[in-house]
Amino acid sequence: DHFVRRVLTFECLYRRIFDAADDSFTALVAQGLRFADNVTPTGTVNGTNAAFTMPYTPSPAASLILAVNGVVQSSADFALSGAVATFVLASVPQAGDVVRAWFRYLGDA
Repeated sequence: DHFVRRVLTFECLYRRIFDAADDSFTALVAQGLRFADNVTPTGTVNGTNAAFTMPYTPSPAASLILAVNGVVQSSADFALSGAVATFVLASVPQAGDVVRAWFRYLGDA
């Protein structure tokens, strides 16, 4: 049962990263597809600051997965503009929280 849950979780994440609208994986790699895994966005975690900047611009934007203290946030909890994710007021990370991000992007880095 635990193994099945882990496989289903991986499948859900995989589908979020590779949705049907994309080209094949090989074509994306040729275009410069890169992955940012478990990165810490820049921004002060103090209960007031809502804006956190990714080191690269997520592409597509829907590939961004944000977690606060290990809990994946709903896309309704933040808005993404370029490389900046802005949390809605009710979801702003509090002092001591840990913010992490996973996403894909196109580039040479």
